[in-house]
Amino acid sequence: PPPPPPPPPVPTDEKKKLLEQWKKTLEKIGPAKANADELKKINGVNEEMAIRIQKAGINSYDQLSQLTEANIPAMAAAMEVKPAEIDAKWFLQAQELVRHIKVITIKDKIGTANGKDDLKKIKGIGENVEAELNKVGIATFKQLASLSKDDIIDLAKEMNRLPHTIKEDWFTEAKKLIKK
Repeated sequence: PPPPPPPPPVPTDEKKKLLEQWKKTLEKIGPAKANADELKKINGVNEEMAIRIQKAGINSYDQLSQLTEANIPAMAAAMEVKPAEIDAKWFLQAQELVRHIKVITIKDKIGTANGKDDLKKIKGIGENVEAELNKVGIATFKQLASLSKDDIIDLAKEMNRLPHTIKEDWFTEAKKLIKK
């Protein structure tokens, strides 16, 4: 039998550092969307590059629009390409695409509160989070239940929070509480 393939190369300290940096960047810009945007609409992004970008954790214009030239080395490490293969103009094009896509805001989606529920009944929502939700117009289980995983980034922006602090479980629990 042929000899086993050689083990994959051990990442260098520099690459490890860049991948850690990339992980932090992804936390800042938010999770990938359930329905990916067509990244090939961006000049210079072909099928292979789009796949590499997605494997690096980015699948939306919104995520891409939040990156800058300073993110290129870490992004390249995550995509397993040379930094020179990433064009900072992609980020600017993504910003334009984000501007041109009709954006339904959280306020459009939740409508106006009809009454007020005790949002603190939902695990993970305390007084402070409830106050922040109220501030952005969410006061009922029905409003919270109208949101989904895809709304986390927008809700986080509205509330001035990091996306990972908004829990999808809130929406599910709100749906259950409506039925009670």
